[in-house]
Amino acid sequence: NIIMNLTMFTLGTYLVSGDKKAMNLKKALLTPVLLAFVAGIALNLVGASALVPELQTYATHFSGIVTPLSMLVLGIKLAEVPMKKLFTSGRMYYTALIRLILFPILCVAVMLLLHKSGVAMFNRDMVLAFFVAYAMPTAGLASAFADQYKGDTENAVICTLGCTVLSVAVMPVLYWLLCLIV
Repeated sequence: NIIMNLTMFTLGTYLVSGDKKAMNLKKALLTPVLLAFVAGIALNLVGASALVPELQTYATHFSGIVTPLSMLVLGIKLAEVPMKKLFTSGRMYYTALIRLILFPILCVAVMLLLHKSGVAMFNRDMVLAFFVAYAMPTAGLASAFADQYKGDTENAVICTLGCTVLSVAVMPVLYWLLCLIV
């Protein structure tokens, strides 16, 4: 996730904005996600949850509102997009093909090749867990990035929602096929 966040806040901002000045490693290292990760590691190392149990309670409450808030923002953006475009967008189907099918297959194939060559040890559960992680639909953050960096918000919303809807059918089928292979 750290690598993904660094990539999103450097290369991702450039790809959305088209401005190389948007790629700022210092800014990427100071994102709330990375700062929270470092703070979490530090708190965990000093055993803060035993010293101040309320920290766990606050973290649980906060994590419970993050997804609903991001879905609310995505819903607001989606309200501006005609529903017909959701199912007629070639770009959405292309994105879904890459995100939901090609990328997870490629990642699992690399893992299996590394395992067979003896370079890395992956057991069945690890391969399945990686598959699920890599087969998730496009993040809602794509539309937030597009909005923040003056990108194509409409297509970002269409791809996010379209990939999410298609993932309901695609992920179980691919998971089932993977279980037959692994």
